[in-house]
Amino acid sequence: MRRKVIKRKKVGKMKTHAILPFVLEKRDQGYSLREIARLLEEEGVKVSHQLVANAITELDNGWEKRIRRYERLLRAEHITKFFDRWFQTRRPWFAALLALTAFRNLVTHPKTKIPPHWIKENFLTLSTLAVISAELDPKLKKEYMALLEYVQCLVNFYLLKHGQRPKNFIKAGYRRATKESLKFLVGVKNNIFEEEFFNFAKDILQLCPQT
Repeated sequence: MRRKVIKRKKVGKMKTHAILPFVLEKRDQGYSLREIARLLEEEGVKVSHQLVANAITELDNGWEKRIRRYERLLRAEHITKFFDRWFQTRRPWFAALLALTAFRNLVTHPKTKIPPHWIKENFLTLSTLAVISAELDPKLKKEYMALLEYVQCLVNFYLLKHGQRPKNFIKAGYRRATKESLKFLVGVKNNIFEEEFFNFAKDILQLCPQT
């Protein structure tokens, strides 16, 4: 019984985080808590007023600042700059920025019609690549995790709208990276990890709607 309660709490927290960008957008537009809850229902996301209130508290406790910062960073118009920086440095950081920007645009674009299972599978791959990159670049580890957590919110909101449960992809990414650590270490040693990350980012970018 205790395990079920803990699991519900974890799912509730993931759901709260998933609706944060939507709640912030609607609050900026002047909607009340009750109106935001109704708008979420219209999006296909069932929420209680308490869940929306929890989201507002999270925004006031620092998430609003994070969302605004990362929304400015992960814009489609920055993709060319990220490409240029990748070719100059070959650093996984810029492959991560490309992939995260692509996923951000993919799950927020109104014309996106990609099955949830594809989103889950590929965002897990991105999470795995990102957590490995973060461990290889301690100075940027905090930024990696913060950006990944923000895009995870957007991905989970997409899943909620399609009747799926939110998932902790970052935790799953760490588990997967640990399980396959030998393969990734060989890739890093042979300088192919960076190329794989970059090629993955390019594949995701090609799926983003252009208009």
